[in-house]
Amino acid sequence: MFVSNIEQLLQSTLVIVAHPDDESIGCGILLQRIAVPTVLVCTDGAPSNALLWHQKGYHTREEYARKRAAELHAALEIAGVRCKHVMTGIPDQQLYRHLVQAANHVERYAKQIRPDSILTHAYEGGHPDHDACAFLAHWIGERLSIPVWEMPFYHQREAGSPLQQFFSPSPDEVLLSASPAEISRKEWMLRQHKTQAQVISQFNQARELFRPQPNYDFSVSPNPAQRGFAVCSDIAIADVLESFHSLVRLAA
Repeated sequence: MFVSNIEQLLQSTLVIVAHPDDESIGCGILLQRIAVPTVLVCTDGAPSNALLWHQKGYHTREEYARKRAAELHAALEIAGVRCKHVMTGIPDQQLYRHLVQAANHVERYAKQIRPDSILTHAYEGGHPDHDACAFLAHWIGERLSIPVWEMPFYHQREAGSPLQQFFSPSPDEVLLSASPAEISRKEWMLRQHKTQAQVISQFNQARELFRPQPNYDFSVSPNPAQRGFAVCSDIAIADVLESFHSLVRLAA
């Protein structure tokens, strides 16, 4: 039985995120409070589409991935996070195509550090990599009996409302109240992610919302009204769900 007391996240927590910068956007304040934080990033943050990194002045996908990793390390240094790891070779937007590889890696990593809790993205139909992380955290949490928490990113209740709202509200949500010093440090973290300045500008830097991960049915879309993802509309939600189903079949 999971509890909604945020204290559960303040001891030893494995933060599983999709991209370098997600950790700073979603839980940059919380990371400053966790006694033993570990950050595991499941893609290298560089998309396969060359246009998306070439227009920023990078000549290869690998060069852009290295830049994003350097930004991550600089941001986490500010938060005092010493233990972090990026899965290299998994492109941005393609985590669902590498799900078996990622699941094996996350499980080995979680067994190695044995965290008290896991924190990851909400299952919301916003970004395929985020939903893949939600599935992976659920998968590992069940296998290792570790409580899983989540944080929202791209869902908004209606046009014009702020991002970072849970798709289905619940009474166990915890909205963090931050001190000016914590907000200032988070802003400093976010400034390290220079390649993502445009994306970061969409979010309220002081808003961090958490709750225990509900018992999702990962065989169905979190948002049946959508065929594609809010951020990556060209990727079918059905294809990502099939990757979840494939991993379950392999493990059966």
